[in-house]
Amino acid sequence: MKNEVPSLKEMFKDYFPIAAADDYTWLNNLPVKGRRNWPFLFDEKHQPKEAFWEVVKTIDR
Repeated sequence: MKNEVPSLKEMFKDYFPIAAADDYTWLNNLPVKGRRNWPFLFDEKHQPKEAFWEVVKTIDR
């Protein structure tokens, strides 16, 4: 049996974030009070961040 590593496209087919943009994150102030945490692919104004385009480029390969 061959061990195959799934492609990024295959790994992300069922990806479902709990939020879409940085204006709605429960990570602010965790674990450090006062620290902002923006983990999403869209900024607080719902504009794509650089990381969004990197994901798109990677999946489109």
